[in-house]
Amino acid sequence: MENGDEMFASPTAAAAEFEQALTNGGGAGEVYSTKSYNPAEIDALRETKRDLEEKLAATSHENRFLAAEAFRLEGVVCQAMEDIATSEHAAAASEDEAATLRAEVKRLKGLLAAEKSDHETELRKSAELDTELQGLQKEVVILEEELNALKASAAATSKKDTAASLAVQPKEAEVAASHGLMVATAAGAAATAAIVIVILHLKR
Repeated sequence: MENGDEMFASPTAAAAEFEQALTNGGGAGEVYSTKSYNPAEIDALRETKRDLEEKLAATSHENRFLAAEAFRLEGVVCQAMEDIATSEHAAAASEDEAATLRAEVKRLKGLLAAEKSDHETELRKSAELDTELQGLQKEVVILEEELNALKASAAATSKKDTAASLAVQPKEAEVAASHGLMVATAAGAAATAAIVIVILHLKR
C-alpha cells in the first residue's frame, strides 16, 4: 500500500495468498515470517475466512436442502405418475363398462319396443274379438227367438193337427201328429246347429 509496503490489494487477495502458502507446505509461522502483517490485516483475513466458512456452510446446507427437496419432488412425481396410470386404467375400465351398459340399454329398449308392439297388437285383436263377440251374441239372441217361434209354431201346428185328427181316421191323425213332431225337431236341430257354429267361431 502506502510507503512501498508490500501489502495485499484486498483482504480477499490476502486470504488467497495465505491459503496458497499453506497449500505449498508452509506453516502459519513460516507465512507470517515471510512477510510482515499488521493486526488490522490479520483481523481482516480472519473475518474473510469466517465469512467464507459461513458462506460455505450456508451453501452446503442449501445444497442438502435442495437435494432433500429434489428427492421429495422426485417421490411426488413418481406418485403422480402412478396416480395417472391408475386413473387411466380406471378410465379405460369405466369406458368398457359404459359401452356394456349402452349395449344393454339398447337391447332393453328393443325388447320394450317389441313388447309394446305385441301389446298393442293384442289390444287391437281383443277389441276386434269383442266386437265380433257382440255381433255373435246378437245372432244367438235372434236364433233363440227364431227357435222359440218355431217351437211355438210347431206346438200350434201339432194342436191343430191333433184337433183335426179327431174328425179323421186314426191313421191320418197319427200322420199329422208325426208331421208336427218332425217340424218341431227340424226347427230345434237347426237352432242347435246355429248355436254350435257360433260357439266354434268364438273358440277360433
